[in-house]
Amino acid sequence: MMDRLTPPARRVMAAALDEAEDLGHGYLGDEHVLLGLLGDDAGPAQRFLHEHGLDLAAARIDLVRLTADGRIPQSRDDDAATLRTVGIDIGQVERQLTAAFRPRRLR
Repeated sequence: MMDRLTPPARRVMAAALDEAEDLGHGYLGDEHVLLGLLGDDAGPAQRFLHEHGLDLAAARIDLVRLTADGRIPQSRDDDAATLRTVGIDIGQVERQLTAAFRPRRLR
C-alpha cells in the first residue's frame, strides 16, 4: 500500500505508525493518522489543522485521555479470541489450509 502513496503521504503514514507504536496501540486508526498529519512536515493538511486550533501535543493528550477512558479501541493480546468474536475459528482455518496444502508445512 505504501508504494502507492506520494512521498508526503508516506511520511504522514510513517508518523502515524510511529504514534500508534509509541502509544502502545496494537492497531492503526484514524486518530493515529490525524497525529501523523499534525506532525512535522505534513504540508497543507498540517497548516489547515493548525489554523483550526489543532496541535500535536494537545491531540496526543486527548488521545491518551480517551484511551484511558476506554473510548478508543485497545489492542488485544489474544488475536484468536478476537477473531472468534466475529465468527472466525482459527483452528478451522488451519485445518482447511492443511487439507488444501498438505505437502507444505504451515508453521
